[in-house]
Amino acid sequence: MSLPVQELCAQLAGVDLQAAAAAAEALAELGKDEAAREAFGGAAGVWPALVGLLLRANGEAGFPAARQQALRAIGNLCYEHEANRKRLLDAGGVEALAGALAALTVW
Repeated sequence: MSLPVQELCAQLAGVDLQAAAAAAEALAELGKDEAAREAFGGAAGVWPALVGLLLRANGEAGFPAARQQALRAIGNLCYEHEANRKRLLDAGGVEALAGALAALTVW
């Protein structure tokens, strides 16, 4: 794994949700590019870190920015990229996405 990817994964997995949201935002922006979707989506550690951030953000009622940026990163990395969709599923993404939807539901 390259150094920038390692740094992004470390920030995504860190305890500082503001820094994690910023890392997810950077990954979301990178995911807009087709070549970057493969490079970053295929890097070891990206999907567990993104799914982990989303799971943590789902439980943090006071910090929706981390949830929003994690969802953006997931969406952009999965856009027209079947391999990344499979990687997301393999990393437990369904549970995290369902939790995000539940957190956004207003009763």
